[in-house]
Amino acid sequence: MTKYAKGLIGNVIVLLVGLVMVGQVSAEQSKAMDSAAKAAPTSQIIVLRGLERPKTRSLNFTVYVGEERLGRVKVNSTQTMDVEAGTYTVRSNFYKDKPLEISVMPGKTYYLVAKMDRRGGNFKSVYELVTEDYAYNMMPSLSEVESSI
Repeated sequence: MTKYAKGLIGNVIVLLVGLVMVGQVSAEQSKAMDSAAKAAPTSQIIVLRGLERPKTRSLNFTVYVGEERLGRVKVNSTQTMDVEAGTYTVRSNFYKDKPLEISVMPGKTYYLVAKMDRRGGNFKSVYELVTEDYAYNMMPSLSEVESSI
């Protein structure tokens, strides 16, 4: 075998090894992309608090979704959290609380109205699952938030 033939065979081997390596990288990238695509899409929970009576609007409370803190919900404001599909309890740090259990489906947006309720001299935070239309009517600023319902 001539020196030229050996060099040519060596180049072909290097080329084949390179193609195999490129194929492996592509397979690894493809596998990573497949696992990312299979990951469940997140959902959104949007908590709204509209205008309230003078005796309750000064009472701000922190909302929790499951064990995670969503944030302080003031009158005429919203708080948003991305969550995975599952069942969550929405509650507050207020000592008299009426929690709400919500089952979240992947890729959906859920609107909850949070309000402070006063019966007699007792205050408690209350949550209600509402439709997208109701939420948009209550808070026109939500029109900037993309919805999936």
